[in-house]
Amino acid sequence: MPQEFLKNLLGHVKSNGMGYLILLAVFASGVISGWIMPSKISAEDQSEMTQYLSGLLQELPRAEIDNRLEMKNAFLSNGALLLLIWFLGLTVIGSPLVLAALFYKGMALGLAIGFLLRLDNPQGLVMVLLAVLPQNFLLVPLFIAASMLAAVFSLKLLRKEYSGVFGRQFLRYSLFFLVLLLGAGLSSCVQGYTVPWLLKSFFKIL
Repeated sequence: MPQEFLKNLLGHVKSNGMGYLILLAVFASGVISGWIMPSKISAEDQSEMTQYLSGLLQELPRAEIDNRLEMKNAFLSNGALLLLIWFLGLTVIGSPLVLAALFYKGMALGLAIGFLLRLDNPQGLVMVLLAVLPQNFLLVPLFIAASMLAAVFSLKLLRKEYSGVFGRQFLRYSLFFLVLLLGAGLSSCVQGYTVPWLLKSFFKIL
């Protein structure tokens, strides 16, 4: 079973290579848009956000983090977006909306990195490396794969390629998303437990 799944996955990636490049470009565009967004807001708003983040960094070493709650919130947030992409794939107009969802995910990541790196504090870079990137090493490939699956499924629905076999294809499509949802659960564990541990370990060294 795992070998068959891996074979299907590799075949899917190989046959949709150009599509994955397009999705990577959409995601990267979202990251860049989020990255430059802080520079587009007023100087007063930038100052307020910088002061808030600086204060948060100062309080972080003494903060008590509810790991289970952090993991739960991360899973609910990422799981909801995955389910939205899954649903959009079931509609014949889902492809452009899937791209919009992927762009939004990239923009949110770029915005977080952009604000943290604009802090007049080297800890901003540390926060990006320890608090933002670890879980996203898992999440970014998951959301790109989910977007591709949904876009392909939606296009094939539009072309009526699943006539007579929709039930079987729907089950296969949903099973792939279940695997992705499990991956989102793993990334939530990283965000809820590994990231706080990394941050506490860093602040102990200071």
